[in-house]
Amino acid sequence: MIPAALSPESLFEARVPYTRRKLRGQFFTPPALARAMTRWACAACPESFLDPAVGPGIFLECLADLPAAPRRIVACDIDPLALDLARRRIPGARPQLLRRDFLAADFPERFDAIAANPPYIRHHDADLPESLFRRFDARFGLRFSRLTNVYCLFLLKIADRLSPRGRAAVITPTEFLNADFGRAIKRVLLDTPAFAGLIIFDAAANIFDGLLTTATITLFDAARAGDELTIIHAPDARAADAAFDAFDAGKKTGHSRRRLRAIRGENPPTVGAAHPARTADPAPSIARIPRTALNPDNKWGTGLSRAPDPNRARQQAAIRVVRASRPSPAHSDPMRARQLASLARTHPPPQRSRLRLGSDPQRSRLRRRADARRASGDPLSSLLSTLSRSAARPLGDFARCMRGIATGANAFFTLSDAEARRWRLPDAFLAPCVSKSAHVRGTLFDADDFLALRRAGRKCLLLDLTPDTAPLAADYLAHGRRLGVHRRYLTRHRTHWFVREQRPPAPMWVSVFVRGRLRFVLNRAGALNLTTFHGIYPREDYADLLERLLPWLAGDEFHRRCAAEQRTYGDGLLKFEPKDIERLPIPDLDDPAVHRALHPSGEA
Repeated sequence: MIPAALSPESLFEARVPYTRRKLRGQFFTPPALARAMTRWACAACPESFLDPAVGPGIFLECLADLPAAPRRIVACDIDPLALDLARRRIPGARPQLLRRDFLAADFPERFDAIAANPPYIRHHDADLPESLFRRFDARFGLRFSRLTNVYCLFLLKIADRLSPRGRAAVITPTEFLNADFGRAIKRVLLDTPAFAGLIIFDAAANIFDGLLTTATITLFDAARAGDELTIIHAPDARAADAAFDAFDAGKKTGHSRRRLRAIRGENPPTVGAAHPARTADPAPSIARIPRTALNPDNKWGTGLSRAPDPNRARQQAAIRVVRASRPSPAHSDPMRARQLASLARTHPPPQRSRLRLGSDPQRSRLRRRADARRASGDPLSSLLSTLSRSAARPLGDFARCMRGIATGANAFFTLSDAEARRWRLPDAFLAPCVSKSAHVRGTLFDADDFLALRRAGRKCLLLDLTPDTAPLAADYLAHGRRLGVHRRYLTRHRTHWFVREQRPPAPMWVSVFVRGRLRFVLNRAGALNLTTFHGIYPREDYADLLERLLPWLAGDEFHRRCAAEQRTYGDGLLKFEPKDIERLPIPDLDDPAVHRALHPSGEA
C-alpha cells in the first residue's frame, strides 16, 4: 500500500516529466471532486463500475468509502506505471486492471456506474488514426471533426457503454461546449436519452494543478431519461457536493447553500448578529432546460444557465435575417487553394527593403487620426448603441479571419538577428514576424516597431525557405534535424518539413487569448503573424472602413457583443477561434449612416 504521506498522484508526477504528462493529457482529479463524482455515479448501488482512464486510481480509492462497493470493478489505462500505482493503492480489492486503450478496444459489456477523467490531448498531439474516427462516424451516424480532442471521444464511448440503469460522471474541459469541433459531440449528447445535464465550474476556478483550463462534469443517468436537462454553474470544486445534491433534489434549496458552507468550514452568522462581510461564493445556480431548446450549433458554455438577454436575442435575429437574405460569403468555400490564391492577389507581400529602412509614410497620419478620435470620442457610440438604429452584420461578411502561421517548432523556425548572423542566414531567407503578443503594444504595429524588436534581440525573423534555397541553408537545417524538428507532428506532415505555411501578411491582427478585451492591431509593418494572433483579411472595398472602425472595436458596446463567441479557459483566460471572430456582430459597413459616421466631414 502506498504511504498516505505521499499520494500516488504525487509519486507519478515525481517519476514522469511534465512534458510527457502533458503530451498524454495526464492531469489528475482532485480527491474531493473524485469523491463527489463517485458518490453520485454509485448512488443506486451498482453491480458494476468502470474507470476507462484510471491513472493512479483515485476513483478506485473512492469506491472504498461507499456503503457497498460494486461487485465488479473494471479499470484500464495505457500507462503501466499508472496501473501499478492503482493496483498498490487498493491492495485489499480485486479490480480488473487492464492495460488497454479504451477508445480502440472492444468493450461489449455495459456498466451500471462510470466515473472518469479522460486524457486531454489535442488533435496534433494525439495523432489518432483515421480508422478510429471512421468507427465513431459509423457508430453514431455523424462525421466527427478530425480536430476533436481525445476526451470527447471518451465521452461518447462512455455514454455508449452505460447499462439501462447506469449513471456516469465525466469531467472534461469546458472547451467542447463552445468549440466548432464540439457541434457533433453536442448533437450526439442531445440524441442520447441518458444525457442528464452538466455541472459547469466557474472560469476563474483552477480545478487541475498544472493545467490552465476550465472544467465541466457531464452527467448521464439512464434511469432519469427525459426531455429536461439540468444545467448547474458551480463556483469551484468545493461546491461539487452541493451541486450533485442540487442535481438530484431537482431544485435549489437552502440545504445546498448550507452544505457549501460546511464544505468550506464556514459557520453561518448567529441570529441577531451583525452581518459580516461576504466571505462565501454563492451556491450553485441551477437551470432546467428542455432538451429541444438547445441547439448543438450554438455555444453552450456562455450564459447557458442564465436568463436570456433580450438585446442579444434581437442582435442574433438581425444577423440571421441578413445571412438569410445574402449569398454565402466566399470564406465558406472549402477550396483552400482558391482562398489563398485570392488572398495573394488582393494582398501581395510587402517589399522587404522598405521594412529594413524602417520607414512608413502612413504612420503619422494613422496615429494623428487615432489621437483625434480619442479626443473627440467615438462617433459611433451613439449611432450603434442598439441594433434598432443600425443592423448588425457578422464581421465575416466584410473580412476573412485565418489563424496565424503554425510552425510546429517556434524555437527553431524563429530567430533573433544574432542567431541569423551566427548561422549565416541572409535576409532573403527570413521574413519579419510576430511570435508573441507581448511584442506588440497598442493598436498599430509598423516598421519602426518591428525594427525595435529586431534591435532588442527578439525572435522576430521567420525562416522562409523553399526547396530551391534549402541547400544554401544546409547547416541550419542539419541543426534542425539534430534537434528532431523534422519529426514533429506538423513538420512530418509537410512535403518539405522546413517549408512554412504560405500566406500573405494580414492587414489586421486580432488576439487569440485575452484576459479582458479583444485587441485588434493594424499591421503596417507587413509582418507575418504566428498563432499568437489571427489574421484579418478585409474583402474588397472594406479595408479602409475596417481600419476606421478600429476605435469602435475597442469600445464597450462591441465587447458586450463578443461575450457569446468566446471560449473560456482557466483563470479567466478567453480564447477566440477564427470562425468566432467572423461571427462577431459589427455595424453594417454597407449602411450609408455608418459610412457617414466613419468618414466625418473635414477629415483628411
